[in-house]
Amino acid sequence: MKLYSLVSILSLATTGFASSSMFIISQDFRIPKNIMFSCFYGGSSHVSWVIEILDELSRRGHNTFFLTKEDQVKFTKNYPSIITDSIRLTKDDEQREKGIGILSTPDFLTGMKTVIDANAATFSKDFLTIKEHIVKNQIDLLVCDNLSRPCIEAALSEKIIFMVTSSFPQGEDASAPYINNGLINLKIPTTEFMSLKDRIIFKFINPARYAFKLRSSIINENKMLKSLGVKPVLHLYKKYKDTVKLVNTAFGFEQGRPVGPLIEFVGPIVLKSHSSLTPEIEEFLSTHRRVAYVAFGQLVLGSESDGTLVLTGLLESLESKLIDGIIWATRGEYDMFPSYITTQSNTTYDVQSFRQGGKDILFLNWAPQMAILQHTSTRMFVTHGGAGSLYETSYAGVPVVVYPFFGDQDSAAVTSEKNGIGLFLNRQESQINANNIIGRVAKDADGQFQFNINRFKALVQIKSERGVVRGADVVEEVLFVQKDGKLEYRMDVKRNMSFIKANNIDLYTFVTSFIICFSYGTWNIVRYFFNTQKKQKII
Repeated sequence: MKLYSLVSILSLATTGFASSSMFIISQDFRIPKNIMFSCFYGGSSHVSWVIEILDELSRRGHNTFFLTKEDQVKFTKNYPSIITDSIRLTKDDEQREKGIGILSTPDFLTGMKTVIDANAATFSKDFLTIKEHIVKNQIDLLVCDNLSRPCIEAALSEKIIFMVTSSFPQGEDASAPYINNGLINLKIPTTEFMSLKDRIIFKFINPARYAFKLRSSIINENKMLKSLGVKPVLHLYKKYKDTVKLVNTAFGFEQGRPVGPLIEFVGPIVLKSHSSLTPEIEEFLSTHRRVAYVAFGQLVLGSESDGTLVLTGLLESLESKLIDGIIWATRGEYDMFPSYITTQSNTTYDVQSFRQGGKDILFLNWAPQMAILQHTSTRMFVTHGGAGSLYETSYAGVPVVVYPFFGDQDSAAVTSEKNGIGLFLNRQESQINANNIIGRVAKDADGQFQFNINRFKALVQIKSERGVVRGADVVEEVLFVQKDGKLEYRMDVKRNMSFIKANNIDLYTFVTSFIICFSYGTWNIVRYFFNTQKKQKII
């Protein structure tokens, strides 16, 4: 009877719950805000993924703006919801581009000096233009590329909230004693396999050498900043250390380490829409089965030795039938190729004739990279190691040969080889070794390169699927949760503690002292006891 009553009560309760109307909660925090992103140089890897986040924010009802230089307006041509404005390029901007290109050459410091001088020359106009747009468009939040100092300084000057975007994590929030993430020591990602000598060079000698050789440019830049009421700092990161940083990466492409709460890995974000194959490329890929694709990004300035090293290695693999076709996106940089190349089989190739196209070799000024990588005939990608290129090749599942030039590209090459998705081809490598490296990836004898790139294919496709939404969520978190431009609840609590307390040094010191004192006291008591016993025996 009691059991029957209990069942009846539960039945009535269930029926009543099912028949009652459901109360559904909905968001009511969101009001339209004005959000502006500014990035003046750096290309697709700095811009495209942020534009995707802006587009998502537009769909959520916000007003979004993009302020850039005229050569980067192209990135928003398919985003009508984003209001785009641009600053005309000047000779100083052209000098900066040349300087970035020089970073690819052995004359690295000349490139750095050229970039610093160009930044100083364009800073005033860029800084004042951004401030003008902040006021004119009543901007609530400014999103700044990590290399865009005028944007960061304008946000601080106008006292508005801002965020910083980058393709790899930098500064204290992403640092550890064993991580090399400073702009001048990116060649080796960690100190794991570095000797003491190399660590000393990286930590102390290189920064001092660079500062000494670039001192005149740095001094002039600091004078210019002071004239505009901007306080110079040794590291720009200090200006935005309290802001939230969006980083288009994920562990796997970044070395594992503790990452602070002000950094959000939202990537890798890979755009879903890309240019299609041209009929010429479609026909080439459809008539080949093992194609090597080569592209060195938008900013790299290769030398003839680079073209010779890579192309010779590819021709050797072509002759060995490890590949049956080559597509090279040259960007019109034909100066990086020699007139002729002779392979080990004593075959001589007229390299300049490749510009007119051939049966197995296709040189193009521009190529739809993602469409080529997605084609089943593409089996290998020779890349400079730019973040965007590595994400795209991983998304498509194509193994790599990474041929880095500057910046974080060396680090990307080391990490790619460590992950087993391809091999690192150093620019100073001998031709024989270069042939072997390219051939090993092309052959993939045990299938390990393909196996590993398929693992990273899953990683990138998983992360990319909701990366844009995650990025937009973080932007809204900053917009609606910030207090005085900061998210105090995200800040590491150690900021409010002394170094000694935060690292429990006082605790360990106390425990160690207690153990020492206790041991010493115990030893004295035991020694006193034995001495007393010894004296009694003598008596």
